Amino acid sequence: MSDLHPHHEDHPDTISRTARRGLMLFVLYFALFCGFLLLNLFSPSAMQDTVVPIFKGYYINLHGLNLALLYGIGLIVAAVLLAFLYMRLTRTPRS
Repeated sequence: MSDLHPHHEDHPDTISRTARRGLMLFVLYFALFCGFLLLNLFSPSAMQDTVVPIFKGYYINLHGLNLALLYGIGLIVAAVLLAFLYMRLTRTPRS
Protein backbone atom coordinates (compact mmCIF):
# COMPACT_ATOMS: atom_id res chain seq x y z
CA MET A 1 0.00 0.00 0.00
CA SER A 2 2.97 2.32 0.29
CA ASP A 3 3.79 1.99 -3.41
CA LEU A 4 3.36 5.20 -5.34
CA HIS A 5 1.21 5.45 -8.42
CA PRO A 6 3.34 4.88 -11.55
CA HIS A 7 2.66 8.45 -12.72
CA HIS A 8 3.29 10.05 -9.34
CA GLU A 9 5.62 13.02 -9.62
CA ASP A 10 8.00 12.95 -6.71
CA HIS A 11 10.83 15.42 -7.14
CA PRO A 12 13.03 15.35 -4.02
CA ASP A 13 15.56 17.76 -5.55
CA THR A 14 12.88 20.38 -6.17
CA ILE A 15 11.33 19.86 -2.76
CA SER A 16 14.66 20.26 -0.94
CA ARG A 17 15.60 23.33 -3.03
CA THR A 18 12.31 25.10 -2.30
CA ALA A 19 12.52 24.13 1.37
CA ARG A 20 16.03 25.61 1.66
CA ARG A 21 14.96 28.85 0.00
CA GLY A 22 11.87 29.08 2.17
CA LEU A 23 13.95 28.52 5.28
CA MET A 24 16.39 31.28 4.27
CA LEU A 25 13.52 33.73 3.80
CA PHE A 26 12.00 32.64 7.11
CA VAL A 27 15.29 33.32 8.90
CA LEU A 28 15.41 36.78 7.31
CA TYR A 29 11.88 37.60 8.46
CA PHE A 30 12.56 36.10 11.89
CA ALA A 31 15.56 38.44 12.28
CA LEU A 32 13.36 41.44 11.39
CA PHE A 33 10.71 40.33 13.87
CA CYS A 34 13.30 39.69 16.60
CA GLY A 35 14.56 43.24 16.09
CA PHE A 36 11.02 44.49 16.68
CA LEU A 37 10.63 42.37 19.82
CA LEU A 38 14.04 43.27 21.23
CA LEU A 39 13.41 46.95 20.64
CA ASN A 40 10.14 46.65 22.54
CA LEU A 41 11.79 44.69 25.32
CA PHE A 42 14.89 46.80 25.92
CA SER A 43 13.76 50.24 24.80
CA PRO A 44 9.97 50.52 24.86
CA SER A 45 10.10 54.31 25.03
CA ALA A 46 11.91 54.39 21.68
CA MET A 47 8.84 52.89 20.02
CA GLN A 48 6.86 56.09 20.66
CA ASP A 49 9.52 58.37 19.20
CA THR A 50 8.74 60.34 16.05
CA VAL A 51 12.40 61.23 15.44
CA VAL A 52 14.87 58.33 15.36
CA PRO A 53 18.61 58.86 15.86
CA ILE A 54 20.74 56.99 13.34
CA PHE A 55 24.31 58.18 13.94
CA LYS A 56 25.78 60.88 16.11
CA GLY A 57 24.06 64.05 14.95
CA TYR A 58 21.96 62.33 12.25
CA TYR A 59 18.25 61.72 12.68
CA ILE A 60 15.31 60.41 10.68
CA ASN A 61 12.10 62.39 11.00
CA LEU A 62 9.05 60.08 10.89
CA HIS A 63 6.67 63.00 10.21
CA GLY A 64 4.51 62.53 13.27
CA LEU A 65 4.20 58.74 13.09
CA ASN A 66 5.77 56.69 15.84
CA LEU A 67 8.40 54.02 15.30
CA ALA A 68 6.13 51.18 16.48
CA LEU A 69 3.56 51.93 13.79
CA LEU A 70 6.11 52.22 11.00
CA TYR A 71 8.03 49.14 12.11
CA GLY A 72 4.80 47.13 12.31
CA ILE A 73 3.71 48.24 8.85
CA GLY A 74 7.23 47.48 7.64
CA LEU A 75 6.93 43.93 8.99
CA ILE A 76 3.67 43.41 7.11
CA VAL A 77 5.13 44.79 3.89
CA ALA A 78 8.26 42.66 4.36
CA ALA A 79 6.14 39.52 4.78
CA VAL A 80 4.29 40.22 1.53
CA LEU A 81 7.51 41.02 -0.35
CA LEU A 82 9.19 37.88 0.96
CA ALA A 83 6.18 35.82 -0.14
CA PHE A 84 6.48 37.23 -3.66
CA LEU A 85 10.22 36.59 -3.59
CA TYR A 86 9.60 33.00 -2.53
CA MET A 87 7.19 32.52 -5.40
CA ARG A 88 9.76 33.94 -7.80
CA LEU A 89 12.61 31.81 -6.45
CA THR A 90 10.67 28.56 -6.46
CA ARG A 91 8.78 28.76 -9.73
CA THR A 92 9.35 26.06 -12.27
CA PRO A 93 11.58 27.14 -15.14
CA ARG A 94 9.90 27.51 -18.50
CA SER A 95 11.02 25.14 -21.22
